[in-house]
Amino acid sequence: MKASTRKIKNYKIQTLVYSHAFIFSVQVIVFLMSRPPIIVMIISWAISALGATVIILFAFQRIESIQIKLDQHLIRSRQFSQRQTALASLSGIFATLQSVDQICEELAKRLHDIQGFDYVSVYLLNKHTPDRILRAYAGDDDLPNPLTIQPGIGLSEQPILDGNLQYIPDVTENPKYSSGYGKGAEIDIPIQYHDKILGVL
Repeated sequence: MKASTRKIKNYKIQTLVYSHAFIFSVQVIVFLMSRPPIIVMIISWAISALGATVIILFAFQRIESIQIKLDQHLIRSRQFSQRQTALASLSGIFATLQSVDQICEELAKRLHDIQGFDYVSVYLLNKHTPDRILRAYAGDDDLPNPLTIQPGIGLSEQPILDGNLQYIPDVTENPKYSSGYGKGAEIDIPIQYHDKILGVL
């Protein structure tokens, strides 16, 4: 993005220099041919130079704005492509794994490393109780506490209840938040097989 912006600024400077040189040359030719008063020549040159400068600066401002939007779109497209490639490779890896724990661990690790999340936890429901049990974790800190979350506690329960993705911009503002991950946003995604909720990511 910086390289393209620098190129546009260089073109803008060159255009200003060339246009002012052209205007000056025309004014000299007019002066040599008709010999108008000097003050008239100065005023005419100033008006022409100012008008050209305003038009050029406005045009390049629009060009820079468009270029910035194009660069941002290109960056987002590259990021999306990288994530799609990473997720596709992750799907292929799942086919080679043998156990639920391996799948959970690989999922947490890959999402943490590739997607850039600070913390990734995989909780699966206990087969006999509605408790959420931590099966995998990836993050910079130690394992979160508690390892088992009972019903009615924590933000990650809601996707299990309604089967919908949940996004919390600031966890500390939610009364259901159970401290352990610090501040920031949280995304809770239900893990579902057919119509059955198995846990939450």
